[in-house]
Amino acid sequence: MVKAEIGHRLVSLSLARRDNLTALPNRLALREHFEANAEVISAHGLVAVHYLDLDGFKPVNDAYGHGTGDRLLEQVANRLRGAIRNGDIVARLGGDEFAVVQFGLSRAEEAVLLAERLRTTIAQPFEVDGHFIRISTCVGTVVSDNRADPLDSLLHAADARLYQAKRTRNAGTRRVA
Repeated sequence: MVKAEIGHRLVSLSLARRDNLTALPNRLALREHFEANAEVISAHGLVAVHYLDLDGFKPVNDAYGHGTGDRLLEQVANRLRGAIRNGDIVARLGGDEFAVVQFGLSRAEEAVLLAERLRTTIAQPFEVDGHFIRISTCVGTVVSDNRADPLDSLLHAADARLYQAKRTRNAGTRRVA
């Protein structure tokens, strides 16, 4: 009886740190991972935080239904898992928003390369429920050499860069008649 109760508690703790749909770590697990690893990175190592949201996701839900949208999110999660290095972490923050944290970078350019890989990975067509679906992602990236920077501040800065990138991209697509 006691072993079963301990087992149930361990499962509950694990589930509290996972996104139910994608099985990715959630915001709580991301924070715990960040805090545990920020202490062990070298004083000269950089940390990068990438904030992503999916472009074109809402029309998928509208056209094909939320079930298809959910399966698309599962496939996005799998692609993101495959795009990061061992030791990095990808988490679903909610809806169509994700975060990736990289530790131990020697140069900021490594973060730029990952951001481009994430965009390219998501831009490839998905096959979901017999539909070929194309979406894209915009990525906001912030790089820090300060181990004392809290995750929330880095996420906020990366989110601001994400929206700056969206505004810049959208301004470039406007046409003047």
